[in-house]
Amino acid sequence: MATTDSVTTAAPLADEACPVCAAPIGDGPECGGCGWLLSGKLILGRLTPKIRNDFDDRLAAARRRFDLTAAARASGAPWRTDVVRLDRLEALVREGPPRPGEREEVLRELEEEGKRLAAASPDSAGGQSDAADARTLRDLARAALATGPGRSPDVMLAEITASGLTATVFGRGHDGETTEQAEVRTWSWAELLAGLPKDLDAALFILAGGIGQWTGPRADTDDFVIPGTLEHMAERTVLVNRVSGWPLPESLLGLLEQRLPDAESVRLPGEAPPPDTLRHADGFTAAAWERDADAMRLAGGGADGSVRVWRLWDPEPVAVRSLHQGRVTAVDIADEGRTVVSGGKDGVVRLWSFGGSGRARALAWHQGWVDAVRIRAGVVFSLGDDGIRRSTLFTEPDDAAAGFPLRVAWSSAAARLAVTSDARILVVGGAVEAVVWDATNGTRLFSVTTGSAVTALALDAGDRLLAIGCADGTIHIHDLRERDPVGQWTGHSGPLRALAFGPGGSLAAADDTGGIRVRSADPRGAPPGEVQSLAVGAHSSPVRALDFNRLGELLSADGDGLVRAWRLPCLH
Repeated sequence: MATTDSVTTAAPLADEACPVCAAPIGDGPECGGCGWLLSGKLILGRLTPKIRNDFDDRLAAARRRFDLTAAARASGAPWRTDVVRLDRLEALVREGPPRPGEREEVLRELEEEGKRLAAASPDSAGGQSDAADARTLRDLARAALATGPGRSPDVMLAEITASGLTATVFGRGHDGETTEQAEVRTWSWAELLAGLPKDLDAALFILAGGIGQWTGPRADTDDFVIPGTLEHMAERTVLVNRVSGWPLPESLLGLLEQRLPDAESVRLPGEAPPPDTLRHADGFTAAAWERDADAMRLAGGGADGSVRVWRLWDPEPVAVRSLHQGRVTAVDIADEGRTVVSGGKDGVVRLWSFGGSGRARALAWHQGWVDAVRIRAGVVFSLGDDGIRRSTLFTEPDDAAAGFPLRVAWSSAAARLAVTSDARILVVGGAVEAVVWDATNGTRLFSVTTGSAVTALALDAGDRLLAIGCADGTIHIHDLRERDPVGQWTGHSGPLRALAFGPGGSLAAADDTGGIRVRSADPRGAPPGEVQSLAVGAHSSPVRALDFNRLGELLSADGDGLVRAWRLPCLH
């Protein structure tokens, strides 16, 4: 396969390749890959324009149908079709655009194929089961361990997806529960198969079998780079294919079956195709997430004083506005998803109604720059070197609440401010402690001693658990209602920069190196045998914002402007 950034340059098919699917021509009258008739009845007489036109029309229809099927697969069909991506991929289809009704016919055919797969998908025990009942790695691991010998060895699940290959090792804990081991390794398709286009749409199209306008040499099993570590990760292996029908992933599965002859193979319904890469070219100096009814919004500030709002995974921001003179140092987005509050190096706190009137107004001024802002229940809290200011959305900026501005006894730092959802409790990080205040009148309630500078704070959805990240890499978990410590976590190599509570009592943390780990937030309620710490991955620069979406995926945005979504099999 030749290296290219997009499928755009046309080239003639080789004489020995099928004119529809580019598969090598065999000895039979039909192509073994697509069924195109390679040789037919001998026609005596002159080659008339009608005969030529009829042949050209049939060939064009076959090519269009073949590429359209690949485009539909690459868009997630039949399981979770991304219609927007399919619209884009149709531009790569040969002899396009599709004729009226062709897309619908292809989607119906793939849907029937998916029903057949779901009705006859073998589980790892060798029997038959509905694939919908075994969509998680933990379910498969539990089934595999249940069919093992008396003392079953660890099981590795090697999962092939549209993103690449992920190997996860599972075992049986002391209490008999299935538990995930710390060893989870992921290889992207770019690592597994040299020569794929850098453009994500084009790469998915080729993986799904598309030819498109580019008809260069096709990849075969000799092009794959199989990780040698797969053979030594566990005594037992289950190969899971989430992209059945995609030629290149199917070839990888066949190669893995040869390399691991004792492995069992499972085909399961596919997942949503990977999203486009979202990157703000100028990077983020501050960022915050917000969940709306059916998506996630990201608000990010830059060094030029502008604030942008994205709706994932749309590549273009839904709103952009210059709000500060100089660097944006703090940003937050309201729960209703229509309002952003930001602070800057200029010391100003501004409120921007990007989803409503579009109006922006100043709420407060700090001496020096603004280090953190939070908006909760119509109240805005801002932290600066001169203390904490409290502003409401329905009063003029100079109307101060009783007890505010709240003076703090230390120099503040970014991301060391947390507020409960009802705007009644305020937590501020300090040099060796986190102090909890009454946010309505500025009364000090109690403090949590950390022994190290506080660099990140987060509250869970119920406003009960408080996570305190410190400069020494430790995380302290505290119960706000009981005012008692819950636990302490280590394992990070630098100061914590972002924390987020997630589903199932999980806590995600990112340190100064860009490394991200997920663990159980409350050890007291962790299920028996659950993994207590999992290294998710790493950004190349410090993470500015973390949060979980409604699917349980972890979302992160770093200082270079890159946004990522992480699958967390241990939480599914």
